[in-house]
Amino acid sequence: MFKKLITGACLLSTFSIAYAQQAPLSFNKSLYTESGCAKSYYRKAKATNRIMGATLGGASIALSTVMPLGWVFALGGIGAVGESAFDLGHEKFNQQFQANFKVKSVIEKKPLVRYPMARQYFDILNSLELAKVLKNNNTDLTEYLKIYIRSSALTVQVKEAYKECKSQAKLVGISKSELKDVEKGLLDYLMQMESEDGLTSEIEKGKQSFAQCILELKLNDGDQEVYPVADLLLAQYELKNTGLLNWRLKGVTRQYVYTYKKAQEENRDINVDQYFETLDKLDSEKKVCENYKKPLNRKKLTKEIISLIAE
Repeated sequence: MFKKLITGACLLSTFSIAYAQQAPLSFNKSLYTESGCAKSYYRKAKATNRIMGATLGGASIALSTVMPLGWVFALGGIGAVGESAFDLGHEKFNQQFQANFKVKSVIEKKPLVRYPMARQYFDILNSLELAKVLKNNNTDLTEYLKIYIRSSALTVQVKEAYKECKSQAKLVGISKSELKDVEKGLLDYLMQMESEDGLTSEIEKGKQSFAQCILELKLNDGDQEVYPVADLLLAQYELKNTGLLNWRLKGVTRQYVYTYKKAQEENRDINVDQYFETLDKLDSEKKVCENYKKPLNRKKLTKEIISLIAE
């Protein structure tokens, strides 16, 4: 037990600096900045989102006449069309608003629904914006962000072992909600010594065993030994009060995981620092949006990133 706590303490050393000392960090309040390719991706994402909404909405309404519980599909279709119409109307209103009142643009509105085809462009947009934020920013908070994103990709490699940890915990009576509580409070469980007076309940022992099981899930990432699940949970703990764990970061993570998987398929090494540095370079040079109406999609952008890192 003592050896495991020492290991845990080493792992937690990354997170030892008090959160109160962290500098504030956030995306631009607008969905995009004016530099690089962000505006091009924003417009592509919005246009694709409108088309998908209208198409899916129209198809749902049409099919509702022949499908069981058709009214449910009809309502969904009306909602999808309504979202697209609202989005388009907002953009037109914005242009009139600017012309009539001579004020700053309000076009950067978060979409209520992000359809799959459009989501890739929103993911790239938010990745470009985060790359700008991370450039020349070496605060501890940015390190937590990078650990969170990196670990999201690495956890896939220990997925089965992670499931086994959960299965073993359930066998001793730990519920799903209790497992989530352990994950949320992993830091506390790793810092507690197991009671030696025999008074600790079997449930509490099971929770501690689950926390230790998570800690033992490790692998090599390049020349570094990492603990992907523990790192992910602990980074998430540090970021929980920042407001950064939102739909934008989820999209950034999704984009990085996709790129990481493709690099693995080609037997290429990629790390999170290289990734964002390369992304920022492509963005600042506008290589990903040379055709501003048709910026690179997820597949082409990923191919470009991997080829540059491999050079």
